[in-house]
Amino acid sequence: MSKYLAMALDPIHIGTGGYQIGRVDNVIVREPATNLPKIPGSSIAGTTRAYTTYQEIEKEGSEAKIDCAGQDAEVSKEAAEGHCGKCIVCKSFGYSKKDDGGSRQGLVHFSDAQILLFPVSTRLGPAWVTAPMILSDFGASPEDNNIPAKDKIIVGPKFGDELSLNLGWLNLLIDKDKTCPSIELDCFGTNKKELISGRIIVVPDNLISQIVNSNLEVRTSVSIDPRTGAGKDGALFTSEAIPRSTILWFEMNINNPHYFGYEPTVDEVKSAVKSGFSLFETLGVGGMVTRGFGRIIIEEVTTNGV
Repeated sequence: MSKYLAMALDPIHIGTGGYQIGRVDNVIVREPATNLPKIPGSSIAGTTRAYTTYQEIEKEGSEAKIDCAGQDAEVSKEAAEGHCGKCIVCKSFGYSKKDDGGSRQGLVHFSDAQILLFPVSTRLGPAWVTAPMILSDFGASPEDNNIPAKDKIIVGPKFGDELSLNLGWLNLLIDKDKTCPSIELDCFGTNKKELISGRIIVVPDNLISQIVNSNLEVRTSVSIDPRTGAGKDGALFTSEAIPRSTILWFEMNINNPHYFGYEPTVDEVKSAVKSGFSLFETLGVGGMVTRGFGRIIIEEVTTNGV
């Protein structure tokens, strides 16, 4: 099992496929129990499969034939019959062959990407909020001195001189008897680690959903009339998104290929998948990637805990 952190370079919109009358038109996917936004594992898996395919095609001197990935009958005979079931993409992410050619699940399993640190505006600049239940799920296991009292917050050293701090519109007292936990952020480099680590704020579990959902990005867009180049009448819509610089985490598990009679090793499968991860930084994930949404950096976490 490998753990990864993902930092949003752009707002992230993973839509529910429907509309909501009220604050926004296009809403994003949320965890039912906590009402916190997330990136479903299916979105990570599907996008990673596509980007891993691109990387395999681009390999210099590669003999991999990935034209089966699109199942385009006009490309090749193999494509007309479905996935080939032989390339590393088919073996890693699963395949389904037509004409009773058989199907197999992929070797790679992804969890949903959950919010770890969420950016919020304060009068002293940006802060990244989290909560004890989020840290526990991540594996940081906060101690009693890392858990804030009711209606109070624990702050990092950048806010240590304050008695209270606003998180968006909400102003909360700072719990001076507690200390903010350190979170493993080395994978993002020294500069980002130092910037974020000093500005982490731990809020009570009962407030985290309210704070996050009150500070999501809401962007207004309009469809363009191709004949006039201007906005269409009645085509204005709003979309919510996980804001830029949010840090999420997810897990990836790889079954041993030899259990399925496959030749690639676990390391070879992992290397192929991570090559796909590298394209998230330029091609993005989710909806509206042509409108400035979707780019994220994905880095592997080498250690767990605080």
